[in-house]
Amino acid sequence: MEKGVAVKPDDPVMLFDLGVLHFNARHTDEAEAAFRKVETLDPQNVRLHYLLATLALNRGDVKEAVRRLETYLARAPADAADRATAKSLLDQLEGAAAKPAP
Repeated sequence: MEKGVAVKPDDPVMLFDLGVLHFNARHTDEAEAAFRKVETLDPQNVRLHYLLATLALNRGDVKEAVRRLETYLARAPADAADRATAKSLLDQLEGAAAKPAP
């Protein structure tokens, strides 16, 4: 996949697929770099926001994760596979933010 991206560095589909491979291999920096480039090339890529939300949570950036999940839910089709998971995660994050600190 990296060779394909080297040949077609501005192909959002190849970059997204490379990002997913890195994401699944837990190469978070590489995944995020690929996804952010996809975002500039294909801003309508809805799934991208779900994956970037997950990466944001992994690095502890709850605010960014919430923003990405909200964007995903606003744009994703009603039958999107990750929609229920994204909604549940967003509800948990917002619920945790609403709880008063002990």
